[in-house]
Amino acid sequence: KSKALVGTKCGEIWEISDEARLLVEAHGKGELWGLAIHPSDPHKLATCSDDGTVRLWNITPGKGREVYARAWPRKEDAKKIENSSFDTGCVRSVAWHPDAPVCATLGSDGWVRLCDAERRAHIAAEDVGAGTAGRSVAVSGDGKLLAAGFADGRVAVLRARTLEALAETTPVARERHHKKREPGWSESARAPGGARVEALAFSPDSALLAAAGADRAVRVFANVAGAFALVATCAGHSATVRALD
Repeated sequence: KSKALVGTKCGEIWEISDEARLLVEAHGKGELWGLAIHPSDPHKLATCSDDGTVRLWNITPGKGREVYARAWPRKEDAKKIENSSFDTGCVRSVAWHPDAPVCATLGSDGWVRLCDAERRAHIAAEDVGAGTAGRSVAVSGDGKLLAAGFADGRVAVLRARTLEALAETTPVARERHHKKREPGWSESARAPGGARVEALAFSPDSALLAAAGADRAVRVFANVAGAFALVATCAGHSATVRALD
């Protein structure tokens, strides 16, 4: 029987099938922003929220729950984000690596972090936002690529295991990087007005990357030898697009 898991603003996690069943009453402090089901074990999921934690849950009846990593070492070190109700301790998105016990997270501080779910530890971190708040993260089906979306409408594509930058959807970011490399750039791919990117998804074969957000449009980028070019746009949504699958 097909089921869906839904995270709410109040931090609840619901299982939706023939009927709705409350699995978790509260995530912690603040809103729940991200929920990701383990790729090989549907009874395990990861969540992230305003309280700066990534939590690993076992929703098998009778099993417990635990916090396995923090995206910010100490909440008291978090700083208020200018012109926003959030601080840098908020974790906005989480995604599993398809064939490893690793979660990728993106925080409102713009940092992408890789967390080992078995060792309960961080294994890599990179400031990809360069001062811009993170909104959404996704890992490709082959486990090689990681995409991160930001509040300025930018999408960065990284190597999933090392967080090395490969491409971005705006050439403006070229000036922010000091390491010598040859990433792929798409001059026309940035969302108009810098609209924040709320959702990202790779195609099953990792050849396409879809991005959507506050400008009410879904944009599809083709992966051509590591360079991502805009190939299609689906506009006309009546509100912000917050999820892709």
